[in-house]
Amino acid sequence: NDVSARRDIGGQLSLQQCLLKNAEREQLLEEDSVYCRKCKEHRRCWKKIELWTLPSQLIVHLKRFGKDRIDGPLTKITTPIEFPLELDLGPYLAE
Repeated sequence: NDVSARRDIGGQLSLQQCLLKNAEREQLLEEDSVYCRKCKEHRRCWKKIELWTLPSQLIVHLKRFGKDRIDGPLTKITTPIEFPLELDLGPYLAE
């Protein structure tokens, strides 16, 4: 994916790229599966984070530590993030 590829080479990321990555649909892990009453089995689910309304003020908390692999060590994320003075959150609203 574009965001992790840029991080691997030490490139700078924009806040918009971080928000797009956060809004991607992702499949939950097997241990987070949910029981389906219809098929009577545990199923892996998908999640997607969307904004329904826009705040008058936005506080952004960026992840400072991460893992390259699930069983890998925690490492400090040192990628610089470019913050705009004004941010249009329209593209991140739920449709």
